[in-house]
Amino acid sequence: MGIYEEYFKKPKAGILTLNNVKLEVGKMIYAKKDGKWICTSIVSIQLNDKDVDQVDNGEVGIVTDIELEKGYEIFVKIE
Repeated sequence: MGIYEEYFKKPKAGILTLNNVKLEVGKMIYAKKDGKWICTSIVSIQLNDKDVDQVDNGEVGIVTDIELEKGYEIFVKIE
């Protein structure tokens, strides 16, 4: 889906660029870096500095319940 281009430790937020990939608050995502996988849920999403419940395109900020870091590759389960 994408790679965290930026990460902000304090709010546990990362910046992603989405291209036709639906994300929504509460959805589980999977993060991978250096062979390590982490499963976490989306706490909030921002698009153009506004809170939204779901998004599928553009540069977005997501806050997760587990701290990640820049460079994590983010995946979603396709249903």
